[in-house]
Amino acid sequence: MSLLAIDIGGSGSRIRLTGAAAVSASGPALVVESGRPDYRGVLDALAGSLPGDQTPDVVAIGAAGLLSLGDPAEVAGWAGRLWPTARIVVVPDVVAGLLGAWGLEGGAIVAAGTGAIGLATEFDRLWLRSDGWGHLLGDAGSGAWIGARGLEAALRRRDRRAGGSELLLASAHELHGDPERLPSLVRSAPNEATFLASFAPAVVAAAASGDEVAIRILDAAGWRLAETATSLLVEGIPHRVALVGGIATIGDPLASSFRRGVAATHPDAEVVVGGGEVLDGAETLAAHILAGRITEARPRYLNLFPAQHAIEKEQQ
Repeated sequence: MSLLAIDIGGSGSRIRLTGAAAVSASGPALVVESGRPDYRGVLDALAGSLPGDQTPDVVAIGAAGLLSLGDPAEVAGWAGRLWPTARIVVVPDVVAGLLGAWGLEGGAIVAAGTGAIGLATEFDRLWLRSDGWGHLLGDAGSGAWIGARGLEAALRRRDRRAGGSELLLASAHELHGDPERLPSLVRSAPNEATFLASFAPAVVAAAASGDEVAIRILDAAGWRLAETATSLLVEGIPHRVALVGGIATIGDPLASSFRRGVAATHPDAEVVVGGGEVLDGAETLAAHILAGRITEARPRYLNLFPAQHAIEKEQQ
């Protein structure tokens, strides 16, 4: 028996095969053009990194953007063409992350990478979402949010307006050249959110150097992410929350402000910063499917599909 776990993210993708043969590989970031995410391109690239004779029993895919932009049936169809004998399960990356953090017992997580979205469930009746509305309307505290505010601070310094940062201006110039080109660079980027998030490491580095503007940006991001977290801690949900994803790895001041923000309204809640890897959660999900512990779909959040070859047999 073999399981195939896939993580499709805005900053990169990963695949892991477990069983008789064990293979791990990385792949491209998800590209969104004209509001359509190219899940097929990522799946094709990841499949090309595996030996050609692999036939997993279950393929579990955790995909960024699925709640707002993607069609799980389309993703399953593309995966089914690549692995026609496998059962397919397609979930938003935040569901896979929650499984990675808390298992089937449930709880709440905020997954913050390029974007940011919160989810809480007890894997039964309650499925609650918060944020994940994209970099123009939400994703508060995400990498794109941090990067955008870092670039804004750079331009403020260029204009000699209050709230600017000389260090962030220098970083923007080093990465992108003339700061006056930034608006056109953002608009012409294949994925605006990914472009903005690519400046978040510069903000983190500036904060580590003592830049007050950068420190305030990261502190504010932690509080914004805490707001998303606490909106999910309703009756019926285990009062525990994990901050997961790339943003969870950058440390203070963001991590401290996240903890303080949750404690301000839910002092009894268990708070974890880190963990909840999407790839680990997808692998856990595949194992639960194979063992028969998950048999019922939850539309939008947990999407189950039979093997492609079984469908074709029925149609004959």
